[in-house]
Amino acid sequence: MKRYTESHEGGRIYLADGMDVKRNTDIPMAAMWTPGSLTKSEDEEVRSEADIREAASVANIYGQNIVAGESMTSVGRAFQEYPERLKRTADLEMASGLNRFVIHTSVHQPLETAPGFSLGPFGQYFTRHETWAEAGGKAWMEYLGRSSYLLQQGKNVADILYLYGENTNITLVCKDKLPTIPAGFEFDFVNSTALINEIVAKDGKLTTVETRHALSNNRPIYDVLALDESTKYMTLSVLKKIQSLVNLGVRLVGKKPIKSPSLSDNNDEFQKIANEVWAKMTVLETFDSKQKQYPETSLLESMPFISPILTNPDVIFSETTSKILYRHRQIQSNIKKGLDTDIYWLNNRNINPTTATVSFRVLGKTPELWNAQTGKTENLSYQIKDGRTIIPLKFESWDAYFIVFKDKAEKKQIKITEKKTTNSSSITGTWKINVGEKTIQLDKLQS
Repeated sequence: MKRYTESHEGGRIYLADGMDVKRNTDIPMAAMWTPGSLTKSEDEEVRSEADIREAASVANIYGQNIVAGESMTSVGRAFQEYPERLKRTADLEMASGLNRFVIHTSVHQPLETAPGFSLGPFGQYFTRHETWAEAGGKAWMEYLGRSSYLLQQGKNVADILYLYGENTNITLVCKDKLPTIPAGFEFDFVNSTALINEIVAKDGKLTTVETRHALSNNRPIYDVLALDESTKYMTLSVLKKIQSLVNLGVRLVGKKPIKSPSLSDNNDEFQKIANEVWAKMTVLETFDSKQKQYPETSLLESMPFISPILTNPDVIFSETTSKILYRHRQIQSNIKKGLDTDIYWLNNRNINPTTATVSFRVLGKTPELWNAQTGKTENLSYQIKDGRTIIPLKFESWDAYFIVFKDKAEKKQIKITEKKTTNSSSITGTWKINVGEKTIQLDKLQS
């Protein structure tokens, strides 16, 4: 038997740190509800994004590759959810780090008469009685399966390790807003337990202890340690760990802590170490001493010492009207080819189609588009320039697909002629729709 652990979601008593709870499970797990289920907002809750990122951070740090989530949970909309509507939530879960869907809810269904059993008001009533079960169920499961499989490969790529305070929880820190970081970079959360016991310095960067990962080159590598405002009170043991990392060349971004919350810590020793750490050139305080407050936008983008380490975003999106999210996985190099395989997953967070010019931090490899809806792959136009690979891309409404770099590029630029499509005929006329035991007559095909 193996155990999945879901913690803490929201509105619950924080008797323990969420990462500490999830690290003791076989599969760390989180949750995300469909828009409008818990709040009147038309968007998914930010707290749910943070919850999944917490589980994903546990998996990345502690050497696991599966991140589960109670997924697409609905309430009060019996048999009103369908794949087109559910996809935007499923995609946001994957953008947050999930790669195994635990669908809420599919109850034992012995009844042949629709709708059958359900879990009271909670759904999305995933049974054979769904009106779209036969027509679209297989395609929907294949999309989730293909996407999850690719997002389970190799290791997650993130540049920033984000430490939050010892007397709070991620779902509280990020109740309304995720951490502000530079565009084109990703981050993992870290708590005091993981920082002290799991994180080590290597060549001026952060990584994890080797014993946690089956393959040493699957260990995550972070360029900078960032501190949340909630770390202004920090125990001496955490401060000493930060000092040891900074002494080994690790870059640190964050406000100098005020003091320890523990009465057993020596305050004079605490202040001495804090002053020494924040006097180093590799440490920059994000606090604006003149305004006596944190700035509205992150100073990570303008920090002097960042120039050698965070001037090269993993992904740059330009010439687009939409917000586009991404995830990056990397598979260890193939001995014969000598190349790592980079798997990027991209998601248009808009109901409107869009185009985009996307620049990847990848050099010398040919890109392919992998469509998780159809299972098909296709070659892409691209240009290798200034140490990056630039690709023009199109996104449909709420679109999501993979860009995979795995083979050596023989040319620095390739342009593929776009295929043009034309409508051969239109489907018109009346329709007779059978829904369960009812028959509906329509003048035209519509919802």
